[in-house]
Amino acid sequence: MTQNLFRVEIKIPLTNFETSFFFKKLKEYNFEKKFSDRVVNSIYFENNLLSIFRNSEEGILPRKKIRIRNYPNSKDKKLYFEKKISSIEGRYKEVKKISKEKYNEYCSFGIIDNIYGVIKPKISIKYTRSYFENKHLRVTFDRNISYSHYDKNITSNDHFNIFEVKSKNNLSINSEFIDEFQIRRFSKYCNGIKKLNIN
Repeated sequence: MTQNLFRVEIKIPLTNFETSFFFKKLKEYNFEKKFSDRVVNSIYFENNLLSIFRNSEEGILPRKKIRIRNYPNSKDKKLYFEKKISSIEGRYKEVKKISKEKYNEYCSFGIIDNIYGVIKPKISIKYTRSYFENKHLRVTFDRNISYSHYDKNITSNDHFNIFEVKSKNNLSINSEFIDEFQIRRFSKYCNGIKKLNIN
């Protein structure tokens, strides 16, 4: 399985208090819940220089994030190797299923990436995700976000919930739907690196 279509993503970090207002907007714009909630668990890979983190913080293009993702509380027990790529042309994601043996190999010995060199597991990020759709847009809602150092017993929780508005067409994102809320760049991976004081 490979997904490489360019897409538009707008992230809206909100406090628990602000979240209730966003749910009112979802109802107003006829969003419906499409799937059951599920827990998302991702292991992010990084090199010794934290180049992936630094490129993301500085907005350098092209850049990518590399992770292994699974859904521990769902019927889907597969492991997915994912690359989230940001380029001048846009953003897209490459996804492929991997075996448990390949997962163990990547986590034990790392991966050789053509941009970042040898990358190894750095942090794990876990959260609960809900899925909503209307005729034009998809929205995901992430909460209970926790960050864990891969090699050390260090964890931290995020006090923000994250709504992400997703579309394959920038023109289909109605600004009236989100203009009451603060839109800003938000990376769970970068936030986790900072909260865990990894340097």
